[in-house]
Amino acid sequence: MNNAIKWAGWVVLLLIFGLDLYLLVTGSAWLERPLDAGGVFPIGTLVGWSFLIAWPLLFLLLMPKARPGQLPATYRALRFVRLMLWIALLLGLGWGFCGRLASGNWANSFANSPRAWQVFTIWSGAILFLPLLAFLIWAVVWLFQRARSRTP
Repeated sequence: MNNAIKWAGWVVLLLIFGLDLYLLVTGSAWLERPLDAGGVFPIGTLVGWSFLIAWPLLFLLLMPKARPGQLPATYRALRFVRLMLWIALLLGLGWGFCGRLASGNWANSFANSPRAWQVFTIWSGAILFLPLLAFLIWAVVWLFQRARSRTP
């Protein structure tokens, strides 16, 4: 049962990630349609928000967990990498609220506030960049660990 739930979670996560990526890349007209009756919450905000949650979550689920029996450097690096991914996930969870507070609307249109736009852009970039940086750090640690284990 536990394995079935795990696979179902993976399928749902990959479907959300794939659909969000498709809609964002193609610039679908669906992104501008309102989700609510009042027309204040566009579907694009929900799509972007779910993408920015799924992105670090995907890396977090793929990244191996740090185990106390590992080499000390590997253990510390993996803990640091997973911490970066958790920070990115928390930033992703707060992304919609950050946009709402900064822009004053759910459509994230920053008409008269360039400073708020800069803060929002940095917030969004951090969510996208941190998982990539975490993966790069993990890859370097993994390569060094493999090279060390092959050295006679």
